Amino acid sequence: MEQTSSSAYPNILVVDYVKKARVASPELLMKAENFLNVGYQKLLTFERPGGGFDWWGSGEPLVWLSAYGLQEFNDMSKVYPIDRGVIDRTQKWLMSKRDKDGTWSNIGMTHSETIARMGDPKLLLTSYVVWSLLDSGLKTPELKQSVEYIRTHVKDEENAYILALAANALASWDAKDDSTHEVLTKVLKLSL
Repeated sequence: MEQTSSSAYPNILVVDYVKKARVASPELLMKAENFLNVGYQKLLTFERPGGGFDWWGSGEPLVWLSAYGLQEFNDMSKVYPIDRGVIDRTQKWLMSKRDKDGTWSNIGMTHSETIARMGDPKLLLTSYVVWSLLDSGLKTPELKQSVEYIRTHVKDEENAYILALAANALASWDAKDDSTHEVLTKVLKLSL
């Protein structure tokens, strides 16, 4: 999925730009959309039965990779017709992998050491999944517990990357909430 996404995602951005800026010829737009179609078809092969995505389309789905796939398909849906069922299945699958405390903690077989070295892996993964779910249109009351977990645990976090993910999740839930502003202020202080 990684190599396919590395070429498909830029095509999403190209098609979005070309459509919004109206700077390209119809031929160029058609070529970009053809590339997008090929990427879309290839990405579908990584979805696992019951939802979720894995690296090769043949193993156990990974939570963080499925959240990434959800973001990619959601962004793609804004510029290209896709089967909304992919988004719905991925949302449902991700929600089924949520722990009782409203978090996601199963990083999976790849990158777990790297993620754990960054800081609080549970906060990182929960922030990323919540952001992906909310950004793709799933704003259910069940996510409130997850948002509260982020609000509570982000106070002790000092890693700018994790804080940025938490800020995205919180802003997607309620951009005007004080906790969103507090996290954004903390990220800005760390980046100066």
